[in-house]
Amino acid sequence: MLYTLNRVTRPLPSFSSALNAAISNSFLNHDQLVTLLQASTKEEKAALHDAAGEVTRKVFGNDISLRGIVEFSNMCEKNCNYCGVTAYDDKFIIPHESILECCEFMHSKGYRNLVLQSGEVSTNERVAWIESLLKKIKSKYGSEPDKGMCVVLSVGELSKKQYQRLFDVGANRYLIRIEASDPKLYASMHPPDHLYSERLRCLKDLKDIGYVTGTGIMVGVPNQTFDHLAGDIEFFRNYGFHMIGLGPYIIHKDTVMGKELLSTTTPEERREADLLKADVTLNMYNVIRLACPLVNIAATTALETLSKGYKKLALTGGANVLMPIITPKKFRGGYQLYEGKKEVDMDREETHQMVLDLMKEIGKNPQFQKWNHPPLYTKTHK
Repeated sequence: MLYTLNRVTRPLPSFSSALNAAISNSFLNHDQLVTLLQASTKEEKAALHDAAGEVTRKVFGNDISLRGIVEFSNMCEKNCNYCGVTAYDDKFIIPHESILECCEFMHSKGYRNLVLQSGEVSTNERVAWIESLLKKIKSKYGSEPDKGMCVVLSVGELSKKQYQRLFDVGANRYLIRIEASDPKLYASMHPPDHLYSERLRCLKDLKDIGYVTGTGIMVGVPNQTFDHLAGDIEFFRNYGFHMIGLGPYIIHKDTVMGKELLSTTTPEERREADLLKADVTLNMYNVIRLACPLVNIAATTALETLSKGYKKLALTGGANVLMPIITPKKFRGGYQLYEGKKEVDMDREETHQMVLDLMKEIGKNPQFQKWNHPPLYTKTHK
C-alpha cells in the first residue's frame, strides 16, 4: 500500500512562475497548482506561506473567526475505512440540556458561532431530534446575524427534504467533506455501499437550498498523489463551495485502513510520512487561499497532532477559522476519528483559554461575535 505522496515527474512550471501567477491573481491551472503544492524547500514553503498570508489579511484583516464545536454523538451508520468513531463500544448522544449548557458557556464567552457535529444517523427520528434542538437554541439566542447564534451542522448524508427541514428551523451552515474528489480514490477509502455520487448529491442539495456550504479532504491517505490534491482544489473552485476544512490523515488502529498500514509499514516510515503530510497540509491551506481567496478555511486540530507549531503556521498563512472543542470533557474521549487527538483531556474553560493564548502568541484578533459568512457566499446571498 503506497503511503507517501510521490512527486510528479512530468515537466511542470517553475515554482517562481507559478507563485508569481498566483500573486498577480491569475487563474491557476492544474500544473501550476501541483507545482505550488510540491513546495519543499524552506525558501519555497516560506514564500508560499507569506503569499497566502497576505491574501488572507487583505480579505479578512487580522481576525481569526472562532466557532465552538460540540461533538454531540458518536453513533454512526457509516463504517469509513479511516474513521475511528465507530470503533468505540460506548455510544453516546449528549442530551439537549447539556448541549444548551455548552451554548450558555459559549454565549458567556462571546461566541456566536456553534458547530454541531456527530456521526451520521439519517433517520427521521434523529432529524426531528436535531430540529427540536435547533428550535431551542434559536428561541433562546435569536437568529439575528452577529447577535444571535449561527449554527453550523455536520451530521452527514441526509435527503434533500431532511436538509430543508433543518434549514427551515434555523441551521445556517453545513459541513460535509468529500474526503477525496477523485471517485476512485474516494472508493478506496470507503466500503462499497458508500457512494461518491451520493456525497456529491448532498453537496449540491445543500448549495441549492441556500446553506453556507463547506467541504474538504484528507491529506496523505494511501495512494493519494499531488495530482489528486490539485484536482481537489479545482473541485472546490469549480463548484464554488464557501468553506473548506482539511487535515492530515492520522491512523486509528481499529480501522480497516489503520490496521493495514500498521501491518505493512515501519514506525520510521510512518513518522516520515507524518512529517510530509503536515508539510503538504500547510501547502494545501496556502494554495487553496491563493486559488480561492474568498472562502473560509478552517485549521484543524489534527495538524497539531502531527507536528507542534503547525497550527500557528496555518493560522498565519491561508487559514482564517479555528473551531475550539466545547464538547463536555466526559464525552471527548469517545469521539476520536484518529488517535492522539488534542484537547481530549481538557475541559471547555481550558480549551477556551488555550485559544486566547494562541491568538495572542501569533498576533491575531480572536473574532467570536461576528458570524463572518465567507465573502464568496455573501457575494451571491444578500
